[in-house]
Amino acid sequence: MHSFEDYNPLVLLLYNLTVAALAFFCKSLIIAGLFLLAAMLHFSLRPGKNKLKSNIFYISFGIILALINPLFNHMGSSILFFMNDNPVTLEALIYGIYSATMIVAILYLFRVFSQIMTSDRIIYMLGKISGRAAVMFSMTLRYIPLLRSYAAESKTAGTALGLCSEDGIFDKIKSRLNIYSIVMTRSLENGIITADSMTARGYGTGKRSSFSPIRFRISDLLFLLLTLALSGVIIAGILSDAVSADFYPEYILPERSLMSVISVISAAVLAFLPLSAELIAKAVINHRINSRFRSSSKDAD
Repeated sequence: MHSFEDYNPLVLLLYNLTVAALAFFCKSLIIAGLFLLAAMLHFSLRPGKNKLKSNIFYISFGIILALINPLFNHMGSSILFFMNDNPVTLEALIYGIYSATMIVAILYLFRVFSQIMTSDRIIYMLGKISGRAAVMFSMTLRYIPLLRSYAAESKTAGTALGLCSEDGIFDKIKSRLNIYSIVMTRSLENGIITADSMTARGYGTGKRSSFSPIRFRISDLLFLLLTLALSGVIIAGILSDAVSADFYPEYILPERSLMSVISVISAAVLAFLPLSAELIAKAVINHRINSRFRSSSKDAD
């Protein structure tokens, strides 16, 4: 069993796009809440710092979104109170809560996705679409730290030679322009050298092979099929109005049926797939480590 980030990048991209689309079109507070809860737990349990600050920010942002809708949207028949002679309705408040839940869930999803998708994985995905786009993207990623190092070197050399002055604002602007000119000149020269080198090696003259350590495995296929199957059940529930609620003019929940129950269960399984994969992978690794430790202890005895 692999952890979630060890799956094929194309599978991860399809999963995130599918969940985001379902959260956007389901019109169900329960399903959107499941997606939000699963994404929040997955993000919180991942390694990293400042998780508490990020959670506070996202929750605060969601509360603000939920409160903004009833202040500007006055649709609905259940009036709670009046503010500046404008009605604040229950339906607008519930729709604001749904919208905020959906948006924050999508933000959590792609926050985790941005942590998982390294430059190698992005180049792998772009290489499947366009090899030239992958090369351009890799060169762009290479030039970002290169330009920073060029700027630092130029500033250090200019300061040592007395060409970079920080006395006044005009001197600072002049110094920054000089550094910018030097950096652009060096980057253009390196670009010409890179182009000549690629031409000398025959780039673009024929079909070239490529190597990538990322492979599409059976586990990726199983994860993809499970995602598509669960998504198909949820889409069937959305199209049959088994899970979609009516917000205006009255908030009406869909009737409870076998299809609605199956759709909600499928949404819960789909939402917690990444977290389940992470927990199962950690449990398998811990079990293997404990087994090896016990076997080594027995051999020592």
